[in-house]
Amino acid sequence: MIPSRKRNNLEASRAALGKPRPGIQRRVSLASDTAAWPERQVEIDTLLSGPVHLNHLLLPLMLKHNRSSLLVNVRSGGAFIPQVFAPVYSACKAALHSYTVTLRHALRATRVRVVELIPPAVQTALAGPGTTPGVPLDEFCDEVFSALQRGESDTVGFGPTNTSEFKQVLNATDLLFKASSLRFPIATYSSEQS
Repeated sequence: MIPSRKRNNLEASRAALGKPRPGIQRRVSLASDTAAWPERQVEIDTLLSGPVHLNHLLLPLMLKHNRSSLLVNVRSGGAFIPQVFAPVYSACKAALHSYTVTLRHALRATRVRVVELIPPAVQTALAGPGTTPGVPLDEFCDEVFSALQRGESDTVGFGPTNTSEFKQVLNATDLLFKASSLRFPIATYSSEQS
């Protein structure tokens, strides 16, 4: 049984997923993209700069209360397999993946758990008016919110981003990251920080 406070937070999160939100995915090939730079900059600011800035603002608060916390960054399968119809979107999601892995490493000695949510195409407004490719939103939410609540993994996928093959790729890159991170000692967050 989920405590009522957590259940209300999960229900609010689920409701927010189905509403128009600040996500953006410009569907245009590189060879056809004639948009002015500000249009591309909006996509980068929304998909990469926004989450990085929000994490930077939330972390001091999460560390200060020194309770178990969960920080979830939403990526995409396009972070691993670039989508030819959405090149800037895919690049931003790949960059957010790199940032999130590094953030998890920096927070490993704290009570802040960093999770990457890796959805496939989900039936939301992201694809544009009248277009709803992907898996049904309720089916996606039921599975991923349960997985987030169980806390069994630092990555939560669904469908094609939750296969054994996909997980093998994630595990292989995680091992490479861990080996590489030992070569470059850096300052990390501690549970005593506030």
